[in-house]
Amino acid sequence: INGFRIDKGSFYLYTDTSGYTNKYLFNPKKDSTAGVQNNQGRNGLKKIVLNNVEIIEDDRQKNRLHDIVVNELNIDLEDKDDAIFLFSAEADLLVKSLAFNLERGSFVQGKRFRGVFDLRFDKKIKQLQFDSINIKLDDQPFNITARFDMAGDNRQFSIRVHTNDILYSFAKSLLTKKISTALSIADADKPLDVTANLNGPLKGGDPLIKVNFSTKKTHLKTPFIDFDDASFKGFYTNEVIAGLPKKDPNSEIVITDFSAAWQDLPVTSDKIEIMDLLHPLLTCDLQSHFSLTTFNNIIGSNSIQLRSGEGSANITYKGPVERNNNTNSFVNGFVSFKNGTVLYRPRDVELKNVNGRIVFKSSEVFVENLQCEVLNNKVVMDGKALYLLTLIDAEPNKVNIDWNIYTPLLNLN
Repeated sequence: INGFRIDKGSFYLYTDTSGYTNKYLFNPKKDSTAGVQNNQGRNGLKKIVLNNVEIIEDDRQKNRLHDIVVNELNIDLEDKDDAIFLFSAEADLLVKSLAFNLERGSFVQGKRFRGVFDLRFDKKIKQLQFDSINIKLDDQPFNITARFDMAGDNRQFSIRVHTNDILYSFAKSLLTKKISTALSIADADKPLDVTANLNGPLKGGDPLIKVNFSTKKTHLKTPFIDFDDASFKGFYTNEVIAGLPKKDPNSEIVITDFSAAWQDLPVTSDKIEIMDLLHPLLTCDLQSHFSLTTFNNIIGSNSIQLRSGEGSANITYKGPVERNNNTNSFVNGFVSFKNGTVLYRPRDVELKNVNGRIVFKSSEVFVENLQCEVLNNKVVMDGKALYLLTLIDAEPNKVNIDWNIYTPLLNLN
C-alpha cells in the first residue's frame, strides 16, 4: 500500500474517566510468524487524501476535546532516510473544538484553517516540527512555528503564532471564552500586531500562554476613560507566579509605552498593569503636560474661562477595573499649573498669575499654595477635602472641604 483516500468518514478516539481508551486500535500488531521479520526499513506510504472527514479526540479523564472537520487534506509523504520523514500538506479544515481544558473553553473555535505547508518528523527524537509556515484562520493570515514531542512520558508541545493587522475583536475570538471575557475589559478599533506563544503538555492541562501585542493611533475604550490616538505595546500571560495554576487569578495584562489623548489632553504612561483577571486590579501611572485652555471643554463652565497658562499632571492609581465607591481604590499624585489667566465671567473679573498645586493622597485631596492676583490684590488659598474620592460618588453630601483664603493687603474698592 503506498497511499489511501477516505471520503465522508470519521475517527472517534475516546478515553473515559477511568482511563480506558480505544486508541489501542491504532497500535501496530506484532508479526505472528515466529522468527520471520518482514521489515523493509522505510514506510512505503506516499499519499494520503481526506475529504469531509471528522477527527475527534474526546478525553474525559483529562477533560480535553479536539474536534476537527477535514474539508480537504492532501498529504505527500517522503521517507528521506533513517532520520527524517517529510510531509507536504494542502489543508482546508474547520476547527470545532481545540480545548485543552473544557472548563476553560476552546481555542480557535469555529474557525476555518487553510494553508499549503511542509512538516518534518524527526525519527530519532520522535518530534513533529514545522517552521514559519503561512496559513489563514478564516481570512486572517498567520505565520506559525511549532513542535510536538511524540515520545516519552512527558510529551510537550510548543507553538508560536504571529500576525499583523488583526482586529481586536477577531483576536479575542481565537482564544478561550474565559480569556476573551477577561480581555473584554478594554476595546480597540484599530488592528494590532500580535505574537502568541503556547507551551504545554500534550497529555492535557492548561498551556502556558504569552501574547505580545502593539498598536498605533487606535480609539481605546476602558471602564474609566476612552482614549483617542492611543499607541502602546504590551503582553498577556496566564502565569504570573510559576507553579500556580495557569488560570485567571494568576494572569495579567501589562501595557507599556502608552501615549494617547483624552479630551484633547495628551496622556502618557510608562506602565499599566492589570492583575488577577478574575477580579481585575489595575495599577497605572499617567502623566500629562498641557495648556490650561484645553480644560475649557472638560470643565464646560459658563462662569469660568481659562485663557492661558500651563499645567502638568502625574497620577498613579491602584484599584478595581470597574466603577466603584473607591473604598478600595488609591489615587496618588498631583496636578500643578502656572502662569494661568482665568476669567470669572459673571463679574468680568480676571485672575492673573494663577499658580498652584493639587495633591492626591489615597482618597484625600489637598490644594497647596494656590496663588493669584485679583484686581491687583494678591490672594493665597489652600485647602483639603478628606475622604473626597471615597465619598464623591457614594455620599457626596458628606464631603467636607476646609478652605483658607489669605491676602496680605486688600484693596476694599
